[in-house]
Amino acid sequence: MIRNARTPRALLAALGLLVGGLLSARAAAAPCADVFEQLYPADATPTVRKTRGSQNGVISYGLEGEVPLNKAKGLLDWYRPRDKTDAEWLGMSLDARAEVAGRSGFNFVKTADAPDWLLEKLSSDPGGAELISKPTDKLETALAWIDAIERKAGKSSSGRSHIYWQGNVAYLRDGDFSKAHLDGIEGYVRAAGDYAQFRKLEKGYAYHKQNPSYIPGKNLGHFVLGPLNTSKMADMKKELLAAKEGRKNDSHGHYIQGTYFRTWAYGEGRNGFEVRDPHKDVALLKQEMRRLTHGLEKGFKGYERFKTLSTLDETAHFNKFSPAVKTMLNQVATSYKGRYALPMKPYEVDYPSALGMTGATKTEFSQRITTARQQYVQALEGIAAGSADKQTKLNQVRVALAKFAYDTKIATTLDGQFGRLAR
Repeated sequence: MIRNARTPRALLAALGLLVGGLLSARAAAAPCADVFEQLYPADATPTVRKTRGSQNGVISYGLEGEVPLNKAKGLLDWYRPRDKTDAEWLGMSLDARAEVAGRSGFNFVKTADAPDWLLEKLSSDPGGAELISKPTDKLETALAWIDAIERKAGKSSSGRSHIYWQGNVAYLRDGDFSKAHLDGIEGYVRAAGDYAQFRKLEKGYAYHKQNPSYIPGKNLGHFVLGPLNTSKMADMKKELLAAKEGRKNDSHGHYIQGTYFRTWAYGEGRNGFEVRDPHKDVALLKQEMRRLTHGLEKGFKGYERFKTLSTLDETAHFNKFSPAVKTMLNQVATSYKGRYALPMKPYEVDYPSALGMTGATKTEFSQRITTARQQYVQALEGIAAGSADKQTKLNQVRVALAKFAYDTKIATTLDGQFGRLAR
């Protein structure tokens, strides 16, 4: 699937937080996002960029969004049923059109009012219709397209996007870029896997604290949005090997919560990255497209340090739990039970090594991880011993896992490091 800048004083303060590779445990992630926004401002002149050291390795962009059309009614000015003319369709009220469209808009095609950079028809998807852009070779153009679609689709009553976004950043296979930056690309996707899952959980827990009825971590029960694990990493390493050898891999495995590197999806002679974790977070979509542009334009060497990060082994890490906890997770999470073993990964070893932490910084980070893990395991033991129904127990497990992410601030730590690499 091809699915305001701050004041100078605020920017300096943000950069100060990045020193040493570790943000304060309570620092927000936004300052680091601003680093990439400063480098690639949305209002800059649209520019064709190329991979580092390449004469022909043009970087290109594509967008896709899964959207329930009966909620994003404005998009029904752009798409109509194939069996109706523009005049017939646009002559109906928006509410009437929404009733006809339902969620998926099956067999819908563009009206004359639709932008020419959208594909001619909608695809159907379990989550609704799938809106897909044509490719562009300018980041600024892709960012403007996102804003145009968001304006047309409107927002939910809570102010959130209606669209589950995915972005694609691809490049022409040219020269030795893939081979020269292979270790850095692997490091990037490993770190992006941790970042994607823990950012979602960290933000979800913060929201849960304000609204206890909200249960974070729903992606953990989604077939195609699980965390990066050993199986998916093995698939991605096949893609990396194909890129090294200048060929295409046909495995088509890309179903993760994170960023997936692919050699097969972008036409003959192109590799690229599918950013799968923004969902309704438009700012995150833009940030990650900027971050990938920076890696392709300046090189991924700085991300090689993350190649040593371990990957979730849904069997080995799950087996670190007690028999009681394993039984409970098997009952409430069934085939997805191994995803809840994320806190059992050795982050207290991985990150100090990858980030070069020493002394008190290393000690503080490691203690934070081990304390949060102990609290998570204790919470799961209590849930296993309780008498709640399965759904309540699953909700409790998800909240406990989100608390681990919130307490450890792994996503915030990575955000800080990504910001440093941008400089």
